[in-house]
Amino acid sequence: MASFLLLFVAIGLPSAASATDEVPGDLDTSFGGDGWVATEEEDWGWKSAMLIQPDGKIVVAGSYRHQVEVWRFLDSGELDASFGGSGRVIIDLPGREGGAVAAALQPDGKIVVAGHAGLSLGVARFLPDGSLDPGFGEGDGISTIRIPRMRAQAHAIDVLADGRILIGGQVARQRLDRWGFERVVGMTLTLLTSAGSPDATFGSAGTVRAPFVFGDLSVDARGILVMGVDRKRANRVVLARYTTVGLPDASFAPGGRVGRSLGKRITLYDGEVVTDALGRTVVSITGESRRCFFGYGALLRFNVDGSWDTSFSADGVALRGCRALPDVTIQQDGRIVVAGEVFAGAGSGEYRPILARVAPDGTPDATFGTEGVVMSTPDSEFDYWAATADVVIQADGKIVLLVGAIWLQSFALGRFLAA
Repeated sequence: MASFLLLFVAIGLPSAASATDEVPGDLDTSFGGDGWVATEEEDWGWKSAMLIQPDGKIVVAGSYRHQVEVWRFLDSGELDASFGGSGRVIIDLPGREGGAVAAALQPDGKIVVAGHAGLSLGVARFLPDGSLDPGFGEGDGISTIRIPRMRAQAHAIDVLADGRILIGGQVARQRLDRWGFERVVGMTLTLLTSAGSPDATFGSAGTVRAPFVFGDLSVDARGILVMGVDRKRANRVVLARYTTVGLPDASFAPGGRVGRSLGKRITLYDGEVVTDALGRTVVSITGESRRCFFGYGALLRFNVDGSWDTSFSADGVALRGCRALPDVTIQQDGRIVVAGEVFAGAGSGEYRPILARVAPDGTPDATFGTEGVVMSTPDSEFDYWAATADVVIQADGKIVLLVGAIWLQSFALGRFLAA
C-alpha cells in the first residue's frame, strides 16, 4: 500500500521543478517584481537608446524637453542613485533645442550619447558617475559638428577599437518644406577623435556623405557597415560598407554598396543592422505597405560579400508581415531577436510591443512565446500608441526591451527570459 501511494504521488502530481519551469519569452519576475519597470515624466520626452554595462546596470538615453536625458538602472530594475545622485541626468546642448537618439559604452565605462544640437550633430560624454567628461569636446563634455548648409541629426553611434567615435545620421535641407517637414537629402558618417574633434583622416574633414536615407550602422573587423533606404525608391534597402578611412569598400560590392527591393507598394522608413558570428549581415526593417498601412516589417540577411542570402527563410526574408520591426539583436547561440509593435485593430488606436525570435535559418523559434512571438505591456496605459525603442541582450542571455508610451510621456523596461 505504501509503495502504491508513493507511485501515485510520483506520477499524479507535478514536481516542484516542473511547476516552476521557466519558459523562454516569459517575463523575468526578478526585475521590478513582475518583469517590468515603468517611469513617468513631467513633460514630453522620448527614450530611444539603451545599453547594458558589464556590471549589469542598464543605461537609457533620450530626450526630455529638448534636452538630453540619461537614466541608469540597477540589475534589479531600481534606479541607480550613484549615477547623477538620483539615477537620472539632464543636460542642455548648444542651440535652441537638442536631444539624444543613440548611445554607446566605451571600454573605460564612459557613456557617449549622440543626437542633435540645434542644426548640428550633438555628442556628449559622461563619466561613470553621470557627470560630463571634461576631457571631451571643449572641456565641457560636449561636442557639436556642423554640416554646412544642412540640418543634421545623429541616429547611431559606435566606438571603434582605438577609441575613436563614429556617428551616423542624416542631413536635410536647412529650411523645412511647406508642410513643416524635413527634406532629407542623404546620410552622413562622422568620425571623431577620442577627445571629440573631427578626425581629418576620415573622409572629407572627418565626414562622409552618401545619397540615401540613413538607418543604422555596425562596426566589425571588416570595417563600417551602413544600412538605409533608397531616397528615390522607398521600397529598396541599401547596404554599404566603408573602410575606417571613409572609402567605399569595393571588396564588398561594386562601389561598396548594394540595394535590394522588397516589392511594390512598400514604403520603408527605418531599421537596424547587426553582424552575426559568421560575418553575415542581418537587417530589420520597418515601414508601411498598401496591405499593412499601420506597420510593415521584415527581417533580411545578406552574405559577407553583400549578396542576398537565399538560405535564410528560403528567400532571404523572414517575418515579413503587418508589424513594425525596427530593432534587432543576435543571441550567442545565433538565434535572432527582433522587437517592434503590432496594431491591435482598426478603430482601437492601440499598438502593442512585441518580441519575435527566429532560428539561425530564419524559421520562427517555436520554443519562444507563442509560435516565436511574445506580446506584453507593463500595464494598460501602454496599450495606446506604445512603441518599441530598443532591444538588448544581457551577458546572462536575458532580453531587455525598451518601450515608450507616446502620449503618456513615459517609458518602460521589460526583461524576458531567453532560455
